[in-house]
Amino acid sequence: MAEEYSDRFQNEVMRLLGTLIQKVDGHDQEFIKIGIRFDKLEAKVDVLSGQMTEVVSKVIEIDKRLSVRNAIRIARVSHYESRSGRKTSQARDSAT
Repeated sequence: MAEEYSDRFQNEVMRLLGTLIQKVDGHDQEFIKIGIRFDKLEAKVDVLSGQMTEVVSKVIEIDKRLSVRNAIRIARVSHYESRSGRKTSQARDSAT
């Protein structure tokens, strides 16, 4: 009789271990799927980061061009006003 209980107990333990292993395998597969999804998202972030770097470079380039154009425009206005004897708007503003 003790042997019968021992066999039943052993069978129950083996069944529980089998169930546990199946669940662990299922979770393992889910973790692998999540890892793959993160890898894909990381690749997308890398692409977007590269695109943002390009955009920032272009914005800086445009800003430099605008700064040069503004400087040229201010120089032209100053030159024109100095030739005509007028004060520049910047000079007028600083005088007040």
